[in-house]
Amino acid sequence: MHNFILIKTLLGIPPENKIKWPKTELKPDDITFRFLEEGHVMELIEFGPEPKRIVSLFFGPGDFVIRCHPEYSKLQSLDKGVTQSLTHSHVMTTLRKFPQTSGHYRKVRELYEEKVARRINMLHAMTPPERFRELKTRQPWVLSLVEEEDIASYLGIPTSMLRELKRNG
Repeated sequence: MHNFILIKTLLGIPPENKIKWPKTELKPDDITFRFLEEGHVMELIEFGPEPKRIVSLFFGPGDFVIRCHPEYSKLQSLDKGVTQSLTHSHVMTTLRKFPQTSGHYRKVRELYEEKVARRINMLHAMTPPERFRELKTRQPWVLSLVEEEDIASYLGIPTSMLRELKRNG
């Protein structure tokens, strides 16, 4: 279910370029995704010889939390939350036993892909003020729960510009 287009975009790698990821030993029962009942989560990517911290996505109550890369992305809770975890084997067993659940699974994938598409569009097609307005409109809680450096990273702007945008509304 992972969409590596987002991580390539955040790292500035053209989508058509193939890159070598280190081998990861993912067990079949590793958590595939989580349903966030309560709380807020931030996804981070740390990449490179001197790891640069890049904020990729924010998730709030009612979101399915899916990491954009199983090796490089990390999830950080922003407050107390409640999640329901689903493993790959659990999802596959459920789909086999109850074929009618495939529509739900497709919807979860579709919502995640829309979130990724909005994020990529934000980075490529919006000015910094437009990105700030988009964040403020879609996920206003970010401005009170997340450190300025991480918000600036998400928006792809310097922290000083974020402060200016916050002052100007």
